[in-house]
Amino acid sequence: MVFDTNILLDLFRIPQADQQKLLTVIEKLSGKLWLPHQVGLEFLRQKDAEIETQIRLHKSSAQTIKSSISGLLNQLTDYKRHHWIDFPALEAIFKDAEAKANEDIQRRYDEKISYEDVCRGVTDKLANIYAGKTGLSYPAEVLSEKLAFADRRMRAGIPPGFGDLNKSTGKQGGDVLVWLQMMEHAKEIAKPIVFVTRDSTKRDWLWQPKGRIAELLPELINEFREFTGQAIIGYDFSSFFPVLEKYLAIVAEPALVASLESVREAERVADSASVAPVDDFGRPLFVADKAASTILRKARNVFLHLQSALFALGAVVGDGIPTTNESTHGVIARLVKKGILNYTEGDDIADLLADLNFAIETSDYSMAANLAESGRVWINDLVGRIPIPRRRV
Repeated sequence: MVFDTNILLDLFRIPQADQQKLLTVIEKLSGKLWLPHQVGLEFLRQKDAEIETQIRLHKSSAQTIKSSISGLLNQLTDYKRHHWIDFPALEAIFKDAEAKANEDIQRRYDEKISYEDVCRGVTDKLANIYAGKTGLSYPAEVLSEKLAFADRRMRAGIPPGFGDLNKSTGKQGGDVLVWLQMMEHAKEIAKPIVFVTRDSTKRDWLWQPKGRIAELLPELINEFREFTGQAIIGYDFSSFFPVLEKYLAIVAEPALVASLESVREAERVADSASVAPVDDFGRPLFVADKAASTILRKARNVFLHLQSALFALGAVVGDGIPTTNESTHGVIARLVKKGILNYTEGDDIADLLADLNFAIETSDYSMAANLAESGRVWINDLVGRIPIPRRRV
């Protein structure tokens, strides 16, 4: 089970009582947790800045309250001449509220050292929880190769992480590294992964079908299964907590869920102020020619549909062997063994999938368009080979 960086950083963004509740939930899951190196690195890089931000916002809140109340009273000046409204009494109520708020703010600011101690305690507790459950870093040469690969993926609009291109240089590619590390870990331990993120609006990770909870993008699920032979399930926190309660009897109190939702909503409002232009698939336009971006999107859909056709055929004509954790090559090999495909057809489909994936990752739009056409032919061919069940008379 993997938590993304933002869920861990939320420990510093929510009230102290809820902070302890979230820590308790994480601690109860200790035996199931694993921390990708990139998540741990991002947490350590950002936690001190997050703590300083909380202290700065706390200190400036008194001035914000004063400005807000002054602005409100200025809007009410017409009521100074109102027959039934006692404006001086109304003004006194607001001033009294301001004084009480400032008193509370000052008291809590004087306790900021205690807050910093609490945050250090949280970091130490997380270190204990994740001891022996953290992935290793990449060697410098390997990291350079992974980041170059991440850049090609993002510019091709391949999830996850294409939203990172809006970040400054040096902050791009983190999501792709997390994704690669999760796949490598799942393949190594031969077990599925549960991934939990806080933000269901991350369009490079999750989508939300109408009437259903947010879930991982289909192409991520397919890529994960293809690389690892394992399944991956993704949740945002609002859909994750009911699962915890149902299957593990771990209950997250409503106040904690409300606090996390409040943080998410505040960030959503802030992010909406600068929205990058996107194509008709919801991905930022990284290429000048929108037609080329459309070709790439359609090629990706062909790649996914061709995989789906293979798995559908494998499930129908299979010999009782489950196909949910099989790789594409495993399905092709089984179809060849049963005579549904001949050796040449199996090799052709495997090569087509590999070449199409390469064309998409490298943004070779011409190659992607040509291969996608061949892919459509194969999709129709494979679907046509699926036997139609006869209706009993």
